[in-house]
Amino acid sequence: MEIICNGIDHKQCSLKQRGQFAFSVDRQKQILCRLKHTIGISEAIILVTCNRTEIYLFASEEVDPQNCIADILNETTGISQQQWLANSRVLIGENAIRHLFSVAGGLESQMVGETQIISQVKFAYTLSVEQKMSGFLFHRLFHNAFSLAKKIHHKTGISQGAVSISMAAVELAKTKLNLSQSSAIIVGAGENARLLAFTLVRAGIKELIIANRTANPAIRLVSRLGIGKAISLEMLPESIGEVDLLISSTSAQEAVITKQHLSFLCANRKPITMIDIAVPRDIDAEVGEHRCVDLYNIDDLNCRIETSVEKRKQFIPQATEIVDSFTEKFKNWYSSLDAAQMISTLTESYSAIAKEQARRYCKDFGQENLAQLEAFALSLTKKILHGPIRYLRTKEGGSVTSEDLGRCDIVRKMLIDPNHISGDSKDE
Repeated sequence: MEIICNGIDHKQCSLKQRGQFAFSVDRQKQILCRLKHTIGISEAIILVTCNRTEIYLFASEEVDPQNCIADILNETTGISQQQWLANSRVLIGENAIRHLFSVAGGLESQMVGETQIISQVKFAYTLSVEQKMSGFLFHRLFHNAFSLAKKIHHKTGISQGAVSISMAAVELAKTKLNLSQSSAIIVGAGENARLLAFTLVRAGIKELIIANRTANPAIRLVSRLGIGKAISLEMLPESIGEVDLLISSTSAQEAVITKQHLSFLCANRKPITMIDIAVPRDIDAEVGEHRCVDLYNIDDLNCRIETSVEKRKQFIPQATEIVDSFTEKFKNWYSSLDAAQMISTLTESYSAIAKEQARRYCKDFGQENLAQLEAFALSLTKKILHGPIRYLRTKEGGSVTSEDLGRCDIVRKMLIDPNHISGDSKDE
């Protein structure tokens, strides 16, 4: 069995390409369900952000991950196999583990050191747990990733002044407008929109409107903010004509704002700044052609991201050392679950304890009886270990499931410090 990562990110795919693979939560559930019924796949997690779509698998060596996922995506989303095969890359074993830890720690983000990614990794893990596609191995792997992210952000300065895509959008808005004298609309009420809203409020925005397809999420967000008002998307055209700034961040699969929404923009008004941070795009590119619109998207934030990255580069080596340490520790733990190695270590460790105890007690029975005492101790040890070893032998060379690893881990814990059994005195 192997830990596998198959996916795409901003390093190899354009914004348009990434938009094709930005699966909704419902679609992710469908993909997880399909993976659940695929022979050879024991666990799966799908991580979808504005800059990446990655599918993590715990699967047998017989599984061809890229072709398998390409087929499943074609069945569940209509994306052609060739689209996925041409754009995605595969990481296996230690490389997949290291990549996940680097992603969780913010080292693979478009904006290095950003902290929003760990919330997205946690969401991906939670969704997988709900769909019963995370077991013993991914529980351990992803909780290690959570601990690593916390350590990186607390022990290094890589997050100092760090800004998410949402915060970068607000920084861009500051260069165009005096926010304390401006009004804004945020389209959407999800996690990114929530971050946007709080960041705008902290930046001193004068007036704020939250527009969402359904009313309750927008109303709740306004209530948490303590300012602003909530509106439906049907009220967008009229509201657009009244504000200076619009930032859109929804999970819609099609454009939420088109040329038809600009009917209330007066020809003599100052331009409205629109920033689209959604993937796929929320704002139709044609909107940017309107004389009263200054339109920006995620790719337009690259300059700000690059400046921020430069400031944090000095902390990358320190963060990388933490990733290396966690990777090595997890790799060693996972390798320790190898049945053949465990049988050998189990036998050697407890045989050594048996011989040591025979020598300690030899003074009570006479040195001439040492061989018999050792033989007795070794025979007793062999009988005690018969059950665990018999179980482990059934896993040698066979297909190991997540549940098998959990049982092996229980046996492994017997090896952590077997010498504690011998004690410091013969009375213990």
